Amino acid sequence: MDDAKKLVKLMGAAVVQAPCEAESQCAELTKMGLAYGTATEDMDALTFGTQYLMRGFNSKKEPITQICHSELLEGFDLSQKEFIDLCILLGCDYTHSIGGMGPVTAYKMLKECGDIEGVLEKVKEVNEDPDKKKKFVIPDKFLFEESRELFVKPDVNRDKVELEGMIVFDKPDEEELLNWLMNSKGFHENKIVNGIERLKKCQGKKNQSRLDSFFKSAVISSSKKVEAPKGKGGKGGKGTGAKGGAWKSRKTN
Repeated sequence: MDDAKKLVKLMGAAVVQAPCEAESQCAELTKMGLAYGTATEDMDALTFGTQYLMRGFNSKKEPITQICHSELLEGFDLSQKEFIDLCILLGCDYTHSIGGMGPVTAYKMLKECGDIEGVLEKVKEVNEDPDKKKKFVIPDKFLFEESRELFVKPDVNRDKVELEGMIVFDKPDEEELLNWLMNSKGFHENKIVNGIERLKKCQGKKNQSRLDSFFKSAVISSSKKVEAPKGKGGKGGKGTGAKGGAWKSRKTN
């Protein structure tokens, strides 16, 4: 991690050390207007409330997919509080999910009951009904309240002045990059020089350009009617709507 941070700084980019989850801190930066969006494959960033989520930076073949948080909530017809509960129902990093409950059932029950507490009452009714064949399995330690608290009040740095001081972009330190990567990491000089040249071209005239200025074109890909999640499986915060098409996405080539 220390090497990664050193490399990023030598490249002229800013580094913000998150006190806990990186996705929660990135989401907070977007809500404070200090960042445009969060680039990650982890869908938890949306559960934490990032304004935009960009996926696909790890692939050279696939386009970048941008997910708008406000359009996501509008498409699901959910508040942020309800969306957090939906993600917890489907499974997140902080607790187990309810056995036998897929995305469609979780969404329908949440819309009917309003929150996880109401869903649990509904589940108990279903489980006690002798005419119902399908039974749900509530985990012994279903830490939904603790999980909800972590999403609503994450451990993040909210000091805007301090954060603004951290988010400063500069030109790459070419001499130190060459010295460190060649002598300490064993990279070839030509590869480093080519990388530095690409960095300098990306920077352009302004050091703090918006993310979309690095893309040549953008195409909006969305359906007119946004539907609730379909199919079985998937995890809440990480998979809610990942296959259900419940948001309008922006694909950038």
